[in-house]
This record gives sequence, C-alpha cells and structure tokens, in this order.
Amino acid sequence: MEVEIIGANSAFAAEGLNSSLFIRHLDQFIVADCGYNIYPRLKELGFTSTINAVLLSHLHQDHCGSAVTLLEDILLNQKRQVYIGGTDWQPLLKACEESGFADLLMTENLPFELETIKVPHGKGMDCRALFINRRLLYSGDSAISLLDTPQAAAAALIVHDAGMKSGIPHAYIQDLAKARPEIKAKTLLIHYLPQNYRQLAAMAKDYGFKGVARAGDIYSLA
Repeated sequence: MEVEIIGANSAFAAEGLNSSLFIRHLDQFIVADCGYNIYPRLKELGFTSTINAVLLSHLHQDHCGSAVTLLEDILLNQKRQVYIGGTDWQPLLKACEESGFADLLMTENLPFELETIKVPHGKGMDCRALFINRRLLYSGDSAISLLDTPQAAAAALIVHDAGMKSGIPHAYIQDLAKARPEIKAKTLLIHYLPQNYRQLAAMAKDYGFKGVARAGDIYSLA
C-alpha cells in the first residue's frame, strides 16, 4: 500500500492545494478528500484515468469542492463506475444537481476495507475519519485527537489535522502531543497554512511526530 500526499493545506491558504491523499493498494486507486483545487492536480498527474474510489471525510469545500467534477469525468467521460464512501454524499450530489448519478455510483461491497469514525468538526455536519485497510488512519478534520484510538494503534501511518492554537475545530497540536511516542512516530500533521510550515515542522520535531505532510511526498506501508 502506498500513500501520496496530493495536498496538505487548509481552507484559507492563499497558495498550495487542499488536504488530499492518493492511495494505491493492489489494483485499487483511491482518493481521500477532493477539495476545490484538487481535481485539476489529479488530472495533471494523470491519476483520473485510474481512480476507482473517492472517499470524503466531510462536505466542507476544501475537502469536497471538486469531487463531483471528478465523478463526472470518470462516469461521463471515461464511462467507468466508481465507488464512493466516507461521509454521506447525498447533500453534495443534490446541491450539484447530480442525483442521477445514483444508479452509476457504487456504495456497497467496497473492494478494500473501510471503517469510518464519527468526529466533531463542523456544526451539524457529518464528519468522518477514514481508516483504510487497517493501515492508514486519516482524520480529515477533527476537533479532537484520534491518536488514543484502537485504529491509531493498529495503523501503519496516521495523517492527522493539527491546529496551532486551541479553541478551533481542529485537534490542538499540544493535545496530539500527549499521545504515546510510538503513535506520534507514525503520525504526519496536515491542514496548515503554508506560511506556518516551518513553525509546525519545528514543533512536530520537538514533540516526536513523524513530520509534517507536504504535497508530493510518498509513503510505502508494509
């Protein structure tokens, strides 16, 4: 299993790409989150012709904003079916007037293992962390740390959003830092403003995290 960081930046970053992962597992090619500026990058990388599953953690635009465009490309241009999962897609498809996709999208019997974990983030919004093939734990956006969960203990790699101050709907880095050393050693921090990268990277090193996610980084999971 291989995980490539497509984007690592937060919603209000003036540059760079939203948080998004591309996962290769055997013959499966999975996108986890597809924010408003992610689809063009996937197209540029040549990944859109291989993707057979799109997972969303929640329906904030920096996580789902170009997901429907990706589906349209796969379903209408490439004439292929695609699996979807994670949070409930129906509000997004309805808002985009794509409810007709229902007969083309596959939501059951995923060809890989997916567990979703309900997390607090957006008020009244269904937000889900994604635990894929019991190897990758991706928080999406979570106001609480997931580093003390059984899924974190089992994962080979954790990609977790990190807030640099308390009182915001992202896990506070100092709360994440309370995790056991062996958990932090396999945790990448994500969802930051580019101008904060150096500060966050220094904090990650001091606290014993694996590091800070950056677009283009690739991680191989045994």
